[in-house]
Amino acid sequence: MRRLLLLLVASLALTAAAPGVTATVTVVISKAGIVPANVTVKQGDTVTWTNSDTVAHQIVVKNYTCTLTIQPAQQGSCTFTRSGKFNYSDPTQNGSKFKGSITVQAGPTSVTLQSSKKTLIFGGAATLSGAVSTAQAGERVTIHAQPCGQTAFSQLTTLTSTTGGAFSYVARPTLNTNFQAKWKAATATVTVKVRPRVRLTRLAAGRFSARVTAATAFTGRYVVFQRYSTPLSRWVSVKRVYLRATTGAAPLVVTSASFRVKVKARLRVRAFMPQAQVGACYVAGIGNVIRS
Repeated sequence: MRRLLLLLVASLALTAAAPGVTATVTVVISKAGIVPANVTVKQGDTVTWTNSDTVAHQIVVKNYTCTLTIQPAQQGSCTFTRSGKFNYSDPTQNGSKFKGSITVQAGPTSVTLQSSKKTLIFGGAATLSGAVSTAQAGERVTIHAQPCGQTAFSQLTTLTSTTGGAFSYVARPTLNTNFQAKWKAATATVTVKVRPRVRLTRLAAGRFSARVTAATAFTGRYVVFQRYSTPLSRWVSVKRVYLRATTGAAPLVVTSASFRVKVKARLRVRAFMPQAQVGACYVAGIGNVIRS
């Protein structure tokens, strides 16, 4: 018993020496009772009960999903992700010596945010998801957006966290956009970039049309007509095609051009819009591949 208590003291000392990280606190169950019966941990920490008795013991934590049956010389653990005070007992035993409590201190307030796609094609969607540090459902999280060219974030929607403190939102940015999740005083930011939708169509032998769809017009800008070179294993630029016709209005604008080009039949071809032509609010446009 003395040796187990020394191990317990060492475990608690290590926990105190490493703030800011998850830790494990050990509690000993013996024939005489549970020592220490009452412990204080941080959110995300684990409590491990070690059975030094010769019979099995149970641990049942009230208002928390933690029920253990621990055989002699074995251990059982529960990780506490919610803050609060949780009482527990060994229902196989009588008396206060087999009861205790776990006080879970709230961790630092933080929120996470990630996107299912770092870059998408205009018209596409990205799922923004994250979680709050309490890992609790029912928390109010607001999602904000800062599209390219804007100097500040504006609120898009308010979400309520679900199991584990998780939340998600489907975003459809029309140009490069910074998204921000805000919960209490904590924030997290992720950037989703957008490519203009570039589409090449074969009209007839040697005749094609190129269409660029985005939230802004690209009149006077150009796309590059390219063919794929199998010997070189890369795309080769053939001709610059300047976009002249514009239809629609923001946030849905189509800029297009029809053109002629001499190219062998059955080659793989596409239209490509370089970064210098799409500007700072988009990523270079990569068009569909067709046969000439």
